Amino acid sequence: DGSQRTVVMPQARNYRSMASCGDRYIIFDSYSGTKSELWRTDTDGSNPTRLVDEGISSEDCSPDAKWIVYDVNSPSGTKIFRMPIEGGNSTEIANAPGGGGTPLISPDGKFIVYEIQEGSPVPQRKLVVIPAEGGSRVHEFPLPNGSSGARWSPDGRGLQFAMIRKGATNVWEQPLAGGAPHQVTDFPSGRLFSFAWSRDGKTLLVAKGNATRDVVLISNFR
Repeated sequence: DGSQRTVVMPQARNYRSMASCGDRYIIFDSYSGTKSELWRTDTDGSNPTRLVDEGISSEDCSPDAKWIVYDVNSPSGTKIFRMPIEGGNSTEIANAPGGGGTPLISPDGKFIVYEIQEGSPVPQRKLVVIPAEGGSRVHEFPLPNGSSGARWSPDGRGLQFAMIRKGATNVWEQPLAGGAPHQVTDFPSGRLFSFAWSRDGKTLLVAKGNATRDVVLISNFR
C-alpha cells in the first residue's frame, strides 16, 4: 500500500538499474564519480559489497540467484560478462557491436538476450539470443522502429518490447519460433515508459503517461 518505505540502497549514487537475486540479494550499479560500479547488498540493504569496479551499463541476475551478467562499454564495443553472485572472476561471454548490450537472462536461466547494432551503410538494431554460458547466436531478430525496453516473456518463449503504433505505446512480443511480432496489451492512447512482469507471470506492471513538449522560438541572436 506504499507505507513503511525503507531505503535499502543508500550506497547507490545516480544508479540507473538494479535487479533482485531471489530472496537474498539485490544487485545495482552505483556511480563512483568516474564510473558506474556493480554492487550487491542483502535485500534489507545490509552487507554492501562491491563486485565490479569498472564502468558497467546494466546488470541482471539468474533465476536461481547463483550468477549475474553485466555489460561494460569499451572502445571496441560493448562487452558482456558473467560472474558468480558471490563475486570472483568474470568471464566474457559476448561482444555487442554498435554500442548495444543490456543483457537479460531467460526465465529458465538457459539463455541471454541483448541488443546489437550491425550492418551497413545504416546499422540495424537487433535482439540476439545466446546460450547462458556464451557461444554462437541461437536467435536473431530485427528491432522494429519505435521499439524499446526489451524483456523476456514470462514463459520464455518470446521477447517483448514497448512499441509505438497509431499514436499509442503497447507491449509487443516477438516469438522465438519466428514470425511477425504480435501485440500483447491494448492501450488505445498514451505512452508506456517501462514495464515488468511479476515473478509468477500473472501481473503486468507498467509505467504509463504522456509526454508534453513545447516549441520555443529564440530570435535576435548576437
